[in-house]
Amino acid sequence: MREDTEMLLRIARGEQDRDNPTNIDIVATTRELLVDLKDLNPAFNGRTVLHPQKDRVVLRSDPALVRMIIRNLVQNALGHTNGSVDIFITDHRIRIQDFGKGLSTSAMEAISTVVAPETRKLHQSSFGLLIVQLACERIHWGLQVEKTDSEGTVIVIDTQDLPH
Repeated sequence: MREDTEMLLRIARGEQDRDNPTNIDIVATTRELLVDLKDLNPAFNGRTVLHPQKDRVVLRSDPALVRMIIRNLVQNALGHTNGSVDIFITDHRIRIQDFGKGLSTSAMEAISTVVAPETRKLHQSSFGLLIVQLACERIHWGLQVEKTDSEGTVIVIDTQDLPH
């Protein structure tokens, strides 16, 4: 949580990244985060299923922001369903699917609308989704709600750099 707060403050201040992008194995990072989340809340134990396309998917990015994105999306999904959360990882996408009640209308509008960072209001989305939006913008990744309804939500992160 402290890492999230420090990162948000850096983003809000418009500070440049303190580190250059480095290689990060998304599959290994996700496995580590799932263990951390289970330790944080035992109710999460056994509710996540990781579906990597291959054993290692290495990307060049900011490791702290990547961890923040994955952690917040998975934790948000686990918090909004009693069912399982599936995480699919390919070379260019991270897809997180839960089987909860779906996103609220205001959260859906906030995440589906392109909003200039300087005009975004905190109340437009949940704090976790705001963190994800800011982090994705910072590393030029795409964020999309593929589906949200009474049967669950699917959020997709396009991990290829978007045009700056």
